[in-house]
Amino acid sequence: MVQLARARGALIAIATVVAAVVAVDGAATALVGDLARALTVGERPTDWWVVERAGRVVAALTRAEGREPVGPARPGLGVVLGQSTALAGIDPRVLMESDRGRRWANLSGVGGSVFRIAYMDRLLEESRLRPDVVVIAINPYMIFGTPERALRAAEYRRNRNRIKPWVWTWENRPLLNLMLRPALYEVRRALFTRLGYHTEDFFAPEPDPFAQRRGDPAVKPLSPAELAGRLEFNRQLGWYAPESYGRPSDAGMRTLEALIRRHRDLGAEVVLVLMPERSPQRDATPPVALDRIRSLNTGPFRERPVPILELRDAVPDDDFNDLDHLSHQGRAITSRRLAERLKGLLPNPSRR
Repeated sequence: MVQLARARGALIAIATVVAAVVAVDGAATALVGDLARALTVGERPTDWWVVERAGRVVAALTRAEGREPVGPARPGLGVVLGQSTALAGIDPRVLMESDRGRRWANLSGVGGSVFRIAYMDRLLEESRLRPDVVVIAINPYMIFGTPERALRAAEYRRNRNRIKPWVWTWENRPLLNLMLRPALYEVRRALFTRLGYHTEDFFAPEPDPFAQRRGDPAVKPLSPAELAGRLEFNRQLGWYAPESYGRPSDAGMRTLEALIRRHRDLGAEVVLVLMPERSPQRDATPPVALDRIRSLNTGPFRERPVPILELRDAVPDDDFNDLDHLSHQGRAITSRRLAERLKGLLPNPSRR
């Protein structure tokens, strides 16, 4: 009884804190919304587990390169950067079978925005890796991105709940997963990079960095009704609105241009790939979205155009799990088509 009496005060204190957090969370959401107002271009940071996975691949690639002899016969390195459509849709082993003499790895993340691709690319930038080929695999909607406020509003409409009454769940993961852990990593990185440490020093190496990595979370095949619901959800995000690809997409285009310039400045051949999409999504995407991407070669890169491989209609509708994530068969088709298209574009795989 004495022990229970001692614990009673602690339990009351914990319950009081939990109740206060619930009240503050509900009130803040009702009054001012969530983090969107404080985020650059309305995008949340990349989930920590995505950063960690890519960091493990970078660490393994660096270790593998360290075992190779230095000289003209050193194997080349190709890297795929994208989002979940590229992660689930491009098998690096198929690329390696076609492009012998060059290793290929898929460093794509998840999200739906070129802003998040840039976040993942920084892991590569701060490593000792210098790929000679970089494939940036996107869907047109990614230059507009996924504004956080639009995403939350669409989810609230879908759930018929405009005020989230739960705490420390998937919807509230920013505090720990998107703020605390990345912030701690940033502090460590800032301290130790001055001492000569690189990305590979912060992560345990992935056992097989060249293995094809499925999109996470796994995308299950959707029914016709679910596909229609997803199409409407994407419409609410603004992906199919022509006006989204005017000024709202400027930041995305600048990010994409900066990615291309960075890797070109380091001597890499950069190829832009438009990933396959199911026909309803292709039909819903406004032509201006594609025009904006193609404008790279009439604007900033007109003197040295970027190869743009359009694979949007390369896969039949039956080989998708949803509107833009491929099935196993669709991934095989896309990987083979991409390998074929790359053959005439890439330099000799021997490294400098």
